[in-house]
Amino acid sequence: MPTNYIVATAGHVDHGKSALVNALSGIDPDRLPEEKKRGMTIDLGFAHIEIQDHHLAIIDVPGHEDFVKNMIAGVGSIDLAMLIVAADDGWMPQTEEHLQILQYLGVKNMIVVLTKSDLAGELAELALEEVCEQLIDTPFEGCPSITTSAETGDGIDALKAMLHTELGKLEAQADIGKPRLYVDRAFSKQGLGTVVTGTLTGGTLTNDQDVVIYPQETESRIRSLQNHEQEVVSSPPGTRTALNLRDIEVGGKQRSGIKRGHLVTHPGLGEPHRVVDVHLFRTHRDQLMSKGALQPIKHGANVRIHHGSSSMAARIFLMDKTMIKPGESGLAQLRFSDPIFAFAGDHFILRDWPEQFTLAGGRILDPDARAKDYRFPERITYLNARVNHDTDLTAWLEAELAFKRAVPLATLLRKSIFSEADIKAALQTSSCTLSNQLVVDTDYWNNLKSTVATAVDERHKKHPELAGFKIADLPRLDIPDHLQPLLLTSMTEEGFERAGPFFKRAAHVPTLPPELEKAAQEIRAALTSNPMEPPSYKDLVISGPTKKAMRFLTENGEVTAINSDVVILTSAYDQAIQTVQKHIETHGPATVSDLRQAIGTTRRILMPLLEFLDQSGITQRNGDVRVLRDI
Repeated sequence: MPTNYIVATAGHVDHGKSALVNALSGIDPDRLPEEKKRGMTIDLGFAHIEIQDHHLAIIDVPGHEDFVKNMIAGVGSIDLAMLIVAADDGWMPQTEEHLQILQYLGVKNMIVVLTKSDLAGELAELALEEVCEQLIDTPFEGCPSITTSAETGDGIDALKAMLHTELGKLEAQADIGKPRLYVDRAFSKQGLGTVVTGTLTGGTLTNDQDVVIYPQETESRIRSLQNHEQEVVSSPPGTRTALNLRDIEVGGKQRSGIKRGHLVTHPGLGEPHRVVDVHLFRTHRDQLMSKGALQPIKHGANVRIHHGSSSMAARIFLMDKTMIKPGESGLAQLRFSDPIFAFAGDHFILRDWPEQFTLAGGRILDPDARAKDYRFPERITYLNARVNHDTDLTAWLEAELAFKRAVPLATLLRKSIFSEADIKAALQTSSCTLSNQLVVDTDYWNNLKSTVATAVDERHKKHPELAGFKIADLPRLDIPDHLQPLLLTSMTEEGFERAGPFFKRAAHVPTLPPELEKAAQEIRAALTSNPMEPPSYKDLVISGPTKKAMRFLTENGEVTAINSDVVILTSAYDQAIQTVQKHIETHGPATVSDLRQAIGTTRRILMPLLEFLDQSGITQRNGDVRVLRDI
C-alpha cells in the first residue's frame, strides 16, 4: 500500500501555486466560479497524485493577504510545504508571512519551488539563490530547492522526484488512537446528506463509527468515508478524508450545524474548554515585517486564534511579562468567547483582532486551564517545564504530577498529542506512583504517608488507651479528601490497619495507664453486677478519669454504647442479640412485651436497645411487632 502524505503550497498571490498543482497532478485546485473568473485562489483547493509508492494529498492555499485565515486553515497538519516564489517577483510580503505561519505551526519540512522560470531565463538560478538566502537562520535553511515552469513543464518531473525523495525520509503520521478531523468544508449532497472534509490526524476513522462534533458536542455516526473520491472502509491519519455523517445539518452564518472550524473525533477524549494556557513565540525577522505586524502583544488584548481550521476570538492574559515584542516569547493564558477543543502540544497562530497581521505562533500547554491559577508561581514553573522539554513525555508527566500532585490515570494527558500506550510506558520510567488507577507524584505520596504515620504514632504515644488516630481528622493534616481512601489502603500494606473509625499501627494494643485502671475497674464492676439493667451513663461517668476510662472501654469494644444514656457490656449486648433472634425464630414476630420478658430487662433499657437493633439491621419494626431483617 502507498504511504499517505499531506503537502501544501504557500506563497504570495499570483506566484503560480495553483498552476503548479495543476501541472503536478492534472487537477485544477480552483473549484469556485469566482476563482476561475478572477484567476485568483480565494479558498482552499485540493488535488492528489501518486508518486511511485507515495500517495500525496495536495492542499493549495490562497496567497492574497485578505485570505490568510483560509491559508492557515489548510496548513495545520501537513507533512511538507512547497514554498512557491515566482522568478519574476522574488520574495514578497505574503511569502514572508506564509513562511512565518509555517514556522509557527511547527512545519518541519519544506521544498522551495521557484515558478515561472521561463520568465527569468538565465537568471532563474540566481533568483532561486536569492530566495534561499531569505531562509538563512530559519528552520528551513538549506532545504531542497528547484526551478520550475508550469507553462513549459520544465522541472515538473524533477519536482515529483524531489517530493518522492523528501517524503521518503519521513515517517507516516502516527496513529495515537486520538483521531481528529478539523472540518475545512461542509456541504449537502443529494442522496447522501451532510458531507464534511478535512485532514485527518492522530488516529483512524472507520465506517459506521460513533463520533462527536466539537465544540457543540453533537453526536453522530459515520455513514461512509472517502479518500480522494474513493470509497474506503477506514481512513488512517495523514489523509484527506471525506465523511458522510448521519443526523447532522450543514451550518451557516444564520443557522446551527457543522461548518469549517468544527472538529470530528472519538467520544471520550475530554470536553471543550474556554481557558487555555499557552507559550507564545515571535519571529526576530522584524526587518521583513510590515509595521502592523511589529506591534507588541499586550496584556488584556483581544486577538484572533487560528487553531486547526477554526478562527476564534480570545482575550490574552500574559503571565510572565507585560508585553511580547518581535523576537521574544512568553507564557500566556487565552480566554475564549466560545469553548475550544484542543490538545496539549497543539500549535496555533495568533493574529490581531481585525485579522490584518500575523503576530505570533503558539503552543498549547494546558487545554483545561483555570483562570484563577494563571499567575501562581507554581503554575508558571509547571508550564515552563513543558516549554523547556518540548515533547519529552516523561518530563511532561513529571511536571504534571509535581503541580497537580495526583491525577486519575484515565484522564492523565488525555487531551494531548501523546498516545495512551506511550503515556503508560513513560509512567514506568518516571518518578510517580500508580495506586488504584490514580497517578501521584512519588515524593508527595511518601510525604503524605509520613505525615499520617507521624500523627498515628504521636496519638499512640500520647494516648495509649485510644485505638488510634481518628480518620475523620485526616483533613486537619492537609490530606485531600479524594486521596484519603487510597492512602490508607496503601498504608495497610506497610504495618497499619483500620479499626472502625480509627487508623492505627497493626501492632498497637490499647492499654490503660495506671491512673485510669481503677476507674475502668469501677465501670466494669457496675456493668457486671446486673448486665441487662446497668446504671445510666451519667451515673457511671462522674469524673475526668471515669470519662477517659469509659472512652477506652467503648473504643476497644468492651462496652457498647446504645445511646447517650445507655451503655452495656458488649458481652451482654451480644447475648441480647442471640436472645432476640432465637425468640423470633421460635415464636415469630414479637412485641415489646414479649422481648422484655425474653431478655429480662426494663423498658428503660429495652426501648433504646430495640431501636439500636433496628438501626444495626438486625431487626425491623412492623407496626407493633419486630421481625428479623432479611440479610
